[in-house]
Amino acid sequence: MTDNARADFGPSAKIILYNLEVEESLLGCVLINPDSFHEVADFFKADWFHLHKHRWVWDVYVYLDREQIPIDLLTVNNELTRKHQMDEIGGFAYLTHLINIVPTSLHIEAYARIVQRNALRRRTLETASAIAKLAYDEEMPADELLAAVEGAAFALRESQPLNDMRPMVEIMGEVYDALNEALNHPELAEGFKTGFPDLDKLLGGLYKGDMTLLTGDPGSGKSMLAMQICENLARQNRAGAVFELEMKTITVARRMVSAHAQVKMRGLRDGILADADFPVVIQAINALSDLPIWMSGATSWTTTSIRATLMRMTREIDLQWALVDYLDLLADDIPGRQNEYARDTLMARNLHSIAKDLNLHLIVIHTLTKEGFRESSKKLQNVSGSAKVSYAADNVLFLGEHVPENGRLAQPNLRTVQAGKLRNEEITGSVDLAKVSGFPMFVGVQTVSLEGV
Repeated sequence: MTDNARADFGPSAKIILYNLEVEESLLGCVLINPDSFHEVADFFKADWFHLHKHRWVWDVYVYLDREQIPIDLLTVNNELTRKHQMDEIGGFAYLTHLINIVPTSLHIEAYARIVQRNALRRRTLETASAIAKLAYDEEMPADELLAAVEGAAFALRESQPLNDMRPMVEIMGEVYDALNEALNHPELAEGFKTGFPDLDKLLGGLYKGDMTLLTGDPGSGKSMLAMQICENLARQNRAGAVFELEMKTITVARRMVSAHAQVKMRGLRDGILADADFPVVIQAINALSDLPIWMSGATSWTTTSIRATLMRMTREIDLQWALVDYLDLLADDIPGRQNEYARDTLMARNLHSIAKDLNLHLIVIHTLTKEGFRESSKKLQNVSGSAKVSYAADNVLFLGEHVPENGRLAQPNLRTVQAGKLRNEEITGSVDLAKVSGFPMFVGVQTVSLEGV
């Protein structure tokens, strides 16, 4: 909304959803008592101001405080002048006006809460307008419309800070309760089994609230391995969701049937089956149909719509994991962040927060840098994008060509999974998997190399 914009619908159509005097008083409190800044700095956001010039002044306060420079008329004036914003806010006279408008800083938190409340109401109107525009799009499928609406509502909720501070005694009580539960029910404390014993030994299992980033060489089978793990989780009656942005869902399903029935993919696609194969395929289709897996092949998913959809699903079913295939294909539009490194970093952080907030294990497929393609022993810096992408993940796994040990020859039918980072384990190492010739599946070869045990 522009500085002079008004709500154009609803019972408050003639009310401007901001208060000029309160916004100026909030800024003035800091100028007459810089210590008051810390009373609201932990929750207040500059973009809650309606007027852009007030946002600029608050950004200067934040900068000066971070750099441990005293906040006063002179330092604020110098910084605004350096940023070529001083004339636009009204010059030095406007700063002195901010001081004169408020007699005391005692009410700074009350002013901040009023500004926050008005900002929320403005954003609610903007969200309602965006939702109304979606509703008029007759070509949008109903499920996409619902996901977009829930995503918009969630983004509105996320714009408000949460007070999640807890005393240590409460947190330690949670540690004790979890330990007691693990002692009495050790089977519940174990991580999810991937279906590959050596990989489970390396990872210690997959845990709720964590994110595993699976990357590796092109064509190495990342999507195939990830889907195989998800299928194994579903066979343990652990429900999950698959966001398949790279392939059609029917292609993924054919792969699953091919691996399960040991029938060639081409035969399934073209309908060229031996008489003996048909009942085996039907049996595989029936068995796979019973798995608690939900899958989408839409290409319009964003981290916000994924969060909204998973939130709804967790309310309806006992969802325990999700797969995103893959990170670079997400449709997030990050305003002011055209740099792909910044975009990938923010998306990785958003996905990690989804895993943590919704208590799911999230598997995310990602790409390697060109340097990573050429190196047999992968490193975290080989993960495509900013180094912060790998920081956001709890586990980072590399899948690539076979890396033999002790001078042995590389085997073309083997792939090596290397652990670049394991949040819950003090070991690193690698595991070899065998690609089953002619079928889209891996099997374990009972070889594992661990370091740091």
